Amino acid sequence: MGRDDVPLRMTASIPDGPIRVTGAFLAIETRITNVGGSLLRLSTAWFGAELSVLSEGVVVRPPGYRPDMGRTITLEPGESFTYESSVNLGYPNEPSGQIYPLEPGTYQLYAVQSFKPMLEDGFSSEPAFEVHGGPWDVHIG
Repeated sequence: MGRDDVPLRMTASIPDGPIRVTGAFLAIETRITNVGGSLLRLSTAWFGAELSVLSEGVVVRPPGYRPDMGRTITLEPGESFTYESSVNLGYPNEPSGQIYPLEPGTYQLYAVQSFKPMLEDGFSSEPAFEVHGGPWDVHIG
């Protein structure tokens, strides 16, 4: 499936006000919605979307760690599923654990997550596809 014909849309709940970076990661709610006309049964190998942080079109923080927790999600047409994703806003300095946060300013978040269509008794022969979300502005204070 190409990006334009994917039956899912991804959205996120981004805090409105400035975020003070006190740790390496910020948890945000991401949501996928079945925008197609039929039931979707999907599998994903990762818990959470891959979130990249960009500034003026340049990646300043790549996606962070995501636990490899496979899950199957079933969505009726119009139904949504909300889950937590982590965005990498600061790198810890090992071994001290000191955080090096992003400089104050406005950044854009982009998300991607891969899904594989499932049948009731296993994987479908259909290829896996990616769902993209963003850009979403995030304000670091």
